[in-house]
Amino acid sequence: MSEKRPNSREARAGSARSAAIIEQLAQPLRLAYQSPRAVRIVMAIRLIALCAQNGRDPVGELTCQIGSVPAARAVLELADCAGQAWPENVQVFKPCCCMVSPDENTFVGMINAALAGDRAAFTRTIEGFISRNQHDRLYAHAVEAVALLP
Repeated sequence: MSEKRPNSREARAGSARSAAIIEQLAQPLRLAYQSPRAVRIVMAIRLIALCAQNGRDPVGELTCQIGSVPAARAVLELADCAGQAWPENVQVFKPCCCMVSPDENTFVGMINAALAGDRAAFTRTIEGFISRNQHDRLYAHAVEAVALLP
């Protein structure tokens, strides 16, 4: 059985799409331009990373930042699930940084899709990056996290 090889036009289109994605990822994004709930979750994930770096349990600090123990736990569960699903270590910027890392930008897309209840947009955000068998778990955790934010 022979596989159909892409013709030169298809190959150029694929290369152009790849180049556009790489260019988009190279553009730094400002945190202030993101949705308020996405900003809160990105900042919470940064705090989780800082706590992990310093060997501290993040639940107390997350609760202070977010204002709710259930919401803090939901964000922590989202971060843990993402950490297991990500193909490499999740890269986040320091809490004082006003820009968004490419991984944080993926979280922004996931959160905005969860806020809108748009499962298809969520899948498009992580398609080809996160294994398909992880999509449902990640979506459920993202929906829970945004639903519990006060």
